[in-house]
Amino acid sequence: MEKERETAESVRKRSMERLAEAREKESQGYGKKRKKNGGDREAIDYFRGKYDKEFNFKREELELRRRELEMKEKEKERQWEVTKREIEMKEKEKERQWEIKKREFEMKEREWEARSKRESEMLAVMQHHLQQQQELQKQMQEQNKLMLDLVKKLFDKFM
Repeated sequence: MEKERETAESVRKRSMERLAEAREKESQGYGKKRKKNGGDREAIDYFRGKYDKEFNFKREELELRRRELEMKEKEKERQWEVTKREIEMKEKEKERQWEIKKREFEMKEREWEARSKRESEMLAVMQHHLQQQQELQKQMQEQNKLMLDLVKKLFDKFM
């Protein structure tokens, strides 16, 4: 027991010495106690504010990016629509040109047929005139022959 008492005394003595040293350091300005509540609260508020600012900044950045992507998508859709309309217009123009060429061809074909018909009719008329002319020449030859015969007969009679 005696040993235990001595051990307890030495522990008490050491703790008293440590307490004295700590008070002495405190009086000299070492080891001031911090205000735990205030300092911790400031740090929490600082980091909370920093986090809120970063969060809001990221949110705005993402919102801007989303709007930018939407605008790009709308621009692509608008360009596609313009391209689609241009293709449709080109196809319609090709169809219109084809129709024009088709009509031109049909008109030329009708003109050719009409010309051919006129030429055939003219040829028929010319053949008819030629035939009439040949008949007239025949008649004239016959009349000339008859006239010659008549003149010969008259000449023979008077001479």
